[in-house]
Amino acid sequence: MRFADAYDPIRAIKSSWKLLTPSALPLLIGGVILMVTDGQSGFGIHDGPRHQWHAGAVLFFVGLFGCIGLVCFLISSWISAGMANAVEKTVFQGAADIGDVFESRGRFLNVILVRLLLLALSIAALLPLALIVGAAVLAHATLDAPKVVTIGGSVVMGLLYLPVLVYVLLGLSLARFAVVFEDLGPTAAISRSWQLVKGNRLSLFVYWIVMVVFTLLGLCACFVGVFFTGSLSIIAANESYLALVKPEEYGRSWLANNRMPSSVAYSASDAAGRASAGPQDVPPFGSSAGPSSGSPSWGNSGSGTATTPPPPPPPPAT
Repeated sequence: MRFADAYDPIRAIKSSWKLLTPSALPLLIGGVILMVTDGQSGFGIHDGPRHQWHAGAVLFFVGLFGCIGLVCFLISSWISAGMANAVEKTVFQGAADIGDVFESRGRFLNVILVRLLLLALSIAALLPLALIVGAAVLAHATLDAPKVVTIGGSVVMGLLYLPVLVYVLLGLSLARFAVVFEDLGPTAAISRSWQLVKGNRLSLFVYWIVMVVFTLLGLCACFVGVFFTGSLSIIAANESYLALVKPEEYGRSWLANNRMPSSVAYSASDAAGRASAGPQDVPPFGSSAGPSSGSPSWGNSGSGTATTPPPPPPPPAT
């Protein structure tokens, strides 16, 4: 499948909805776990005006939240591999169970390593912005430059650098999927992501924007719906990468051919057949009803009555 087709956000969201038909429970469980554990940054300590934090208390909370963040990081790395496994099984085999969400297929360590490498590369890509802000602060402090000049200059330079930052981050955005779907190592996954995104950054940028907006729509449902829309976005992202890198298998799947998976179709047809067959005409025990059409009858074929079978031959003489 072409990149533009695989990362068509409307097609991906529709496909993620279809995937819920055979595997709603495992996919939603995996999506909610990733929504809760992935990206757990933003813990902060807000100092009140009349309260002073001692160094020991600060270190305690920093260590506590650091441990929570580490646990969330490990869980989300584990479930990322399992979610890919569940989506792949649902697309190719017609269904997945809850255990598939927790099956990393030996890719847990590589997911951790590629996420750490992506973090380091993202920080390196953000360094020029930090330098721009630092230069503006330094110019204001040492050269006594007006704030309008320093702030305005830093904003302009930041806006000029922003397309470069987006270009780099888009090139790295598929690396985790390369690990969980193609079993690549960290550096190979980053190279693979950069190769796949080449020439397709604009469509991928639109795709991620639509997914973010779709996820935020769940906030309209009393903030709880974000777990559902966020889970659909996670399913869609996995399905899009699968359709891109395994086009032949995907083209033969029930999802690509717009038909029900075999497990669901069999259950539906079996239930429909039982409902249309009606009650079986089984004579009650001890009744004198004749034999069924499939049972052998003795006597003349033309007479509508059945006669007793001939007696068995006598035993041989000893």
